[in-house]
Amino acid sequence: MSSTAVIAARVAVAFLIVFVSGYRLSRAGKPYGTALLTIHKLIALGVLVFVGFTVYGANTEAALGTVAWLAVGLAVVAFVATIATGGVLSALESSPATVKVLHAVLPFVTVVATATALLLLPLQG
Repeated sequence: MSSTAVIAARVAVAFLIVFVSGYRLSRAGKPYGTALLTIHKLIALGVLVFVGFTVYGANTEAALGTVAWLAVGLAVVAFVATIATGGVLSALESSPATVKVLHAVLPFVTVVATATALLLLPLQG
């Protein structure tokens, strides 16, 4: 299996775990269970770090082009926005409706942006 396929599979499995745990959190309601919320947050952060290392490694192999950097930038912005809205949801007792809607939509934007960025990386394999 190529390195691109392995990376895609790892990221897909991690995103699946984040989505399933997020779905369970939304259905359970507040107060959120500490273990599930921690798993949800740490795996999401882990995906961001893994993608960061992947981008760094790809950039050292061959300089990334402008389009690839734009895709990576969009993925990072989507990740940060998703994490920020999730933080607001977990921190406030009653979150604004806008934050709830954003946190329902942004994970999908994050997945698409991350997949696009990874596809544009010049990975060996």
